[in-house]
Amino acid sequence: MVKIYMIILKVLFIYNGLIQIIRCYKKFAPHRLNNIIHENNKNNIGTYDIKSKALKKLYERKLIHYVSDIRNIDKILYHNENEKEKKNRKSVYAGIDLTCKYLHLGNLVPLITLDILRNHNTDVIILLGNSTTQIGDPSFQKVERQKTLEKDILENEENIRRTIIELFLQREICEEDMNELIKKSNIERDKEFIYESDNKGSLIILKNSLWYDKMNIIDFLKYGEYFSINKLLRKECFLNKIKKNLTLKDLNYITLQSFDFLHLFNKFKTCIQIGGSDQWGNIQSGIELAQYISNTQLYGLTTNLLVYKNNIKYSKSQFNENKRLPIWIDKNYNSPYLFWNFLRNVEDQKVQSYIDMLTNLKININQEIETVYNPMDTNLNEILDETLDDSNKKKKNNDNNNNNNVKDINITTEHNNYSNDISLEKSYEEKINQAKKQLSDSVTSYIFGEHTVKKIHKMKDVLKNNEFHKINNIDDIKVFPYVEITMEHINKKQINISDLLKKFDIASTNKEAKEKISQNCIYLNELLINDSKYSLNINNFIKLHNNYYAILRLGKKLNQIKSNQIKSN
Repeated sequence: MVKIYMIILKVLFIYNGLIQIIRCYKKFAPHRLNNIIHENNKNNIGTYDIKSKALKKLYERKLIHYVSDIRNIDKILYHNENEKEKKNRKSVYAGIDLTCKYLHLGNLVPLITLDILRNHNTDVIILLGNSTTQIGDPSFQKVERQKTLEKDILENEENIRRTIIELFLQREICEEDMNELIKKSNIERDKEFIYESDNKGSLIILKNSLWYDKMNIIDFLKYGEYFSINKLLRKECFLNKIKKNLTLKDLNYITLQSFDFLHLFNKFKTCIQIGGSDQWGNIQSGIELAQYISNTQLYGLTTNLLVYKNNIKYSKSQFNENKRLPIWIDKNYNSPYLFWNFLRNVEDQKVQSYIDMLTNLKININQEIETVYNPMDTNLNEILDETLDDSNKKKKNNDNNNNNNVKDINITTEHNNYSNDISLEKSYEEKINQAKKQLSDSVTSYIFGEHTVKKIHKMKDVLKNNEFHKINNIDDIKVFPYVEITMEHINKKQINISDLLKKFDIASTNKEAKEKISQNCIYLNELLINDSKYSLNINNFIKLHNNYYAILRLGKKLNQIKSNQIKSN
C-alpha cells in the first residue's frame, strides 16, 4: 500500500519568534556569564596534579560539580586506564529512574560523563531503578511525585534501554548488530546486559529489582540501624518536603539508593557513583552505608546541571508539562529538526555551558562576550585616544574657535562611541550565532547521527529556496515532524484538516483549529485552507518515486511554496 507523508513546517514559523526572544537577553549576558565563570572556579583543585586522562577531560568539559575525594578518584581512574585485565578494574555507576518513557537533554550530562570514563577504559554501569521508581525520589521536591504505574515502568524501561544502547554504541557497531543487541536486551531484561569492548570499558545495564525482588522486607529493614533520622532530616535535599509532608516512604528512597551502591560494590567492584549535583545527599548516604557495613571507602562525583529558562532543570517527571518541547532524546518521538532548532535557539547566556558539557568543541566565547560589553575595552580606548589626538591638533590650529572645537570633539567622540558599539554588537551576534550553529550540529549529530544533520541542512536550504526538485529521497523529509497516511484513508476522504492540525499540535481542539483556519494562515503546499471541514484528497500530494507527500505550513501568502518548482519523478 502506498504511504503518504505529511510534513509540517510549523517550526519555521516559530523560528522567527524565537530570534526576538533571544535578543532581549543580550543585555544580561555578561552578568550571567560572570556567574558561570565564578561557579566553574569552585572546581579549582589547587596544586594537585591529576594523572587520569578521563578526570582531566571531565574538568576540561566543566562537567564536574563536586568530587568527594579527588586524589583517590584520580587514582582509581588512572589505574583503570593502565590496567589491561578487566577483572582488576573498578567500575563506576549512575542510576536512572523510570518515571518517563524518554530521556531528556539534562540526562545527557551524566551519560556523557560515563561515556568519557568508558572511553578511558573504565567499566560503566547504568542502573535502571524500576524498584526505586515505585517509591519516587523526594530530593528537592516540593510536592509528591506522580505515581508511575507498573505497566508504564516496563514500557519506560524498554525504551530507555534502547536509547542508552544507541547512544553508547552507535559509533562502534553497525545498525543491524545494534538492533540485535537491543532486542536481546529487552528479551533478557531480567538479566544483566553486558557489552564488552577490546579498547574501551564495558557497558553494563541492569535494574535494581534483580536484588530487591529476592530480598526479604525484614532483612532490608535491618539496614535501618545505619541511618540516623536526625541526620537524614538535616539533608538539604529534604528541606522543601519537610515543610510540607515528608513521609517514611521519602526516607526509604534514600536507603534504597544507598543499598544499590553497596550491592554494586560487592558484585561489580563499583567504587564511584555519578549523579547530578542534586543527588549528593543520596550518594553521600551510600558512601556512609558502605563504611558501616564493609568498612570500605566509596566515592561520589556529581555533575553540573544543565538548566533551561529561568535556571530550571530538565525533568523527566515533568513530561506532561513539557512534552511539546523538543528536548527528548528519542528518534521516534522527537523530530530531529525540532531538536536541532531548539539548541540553535538556546539563550545566549547558556550557550557556553551547553557547549562545554554537551560537546567536544573547542570554543570559549565567555571572554569574547565580556569584551563586547566591557566599557573599558582596549579598542574603545584606542578610538577615544585617536579622537582626542585629532582634537588637540585642531585646537592648536584653531585657537580662535575654541568653543566650536569643543563641540566638534564631543560630537565626534559620541559618534565614534556609537559606531564602535554597533560594530561590537555585530561582532557579538556573529560569534554567538556561529557558536549556536556548531552546538546544535554537534549535539544533534551525537544523538541522531552525522547523516541526519546533513539532511537537516539540505532540507533547510530546499525549503528556503523552494528547490523541491532536490528532494530525491522520502527519508530526507522525515527530519521534520510527519505522519503517515494510507491511500485508503485519502480515497475515503477520512483525513480532515482540523484533525491534522491537532495531530501536529498546531491546535488542541476543533474550536482552536477553526480559529487558526479563519486567520488565513494554514497552507497545504500552495493551497490556502479556509474551510475547517476540508478533507484531503490525492491532488493535495506531490509524487516522489512510489510515495506521495504534502507540506502543511503556517505562514503568510508571501512565503507560499510555488508548485512549478516541485518536480514529479
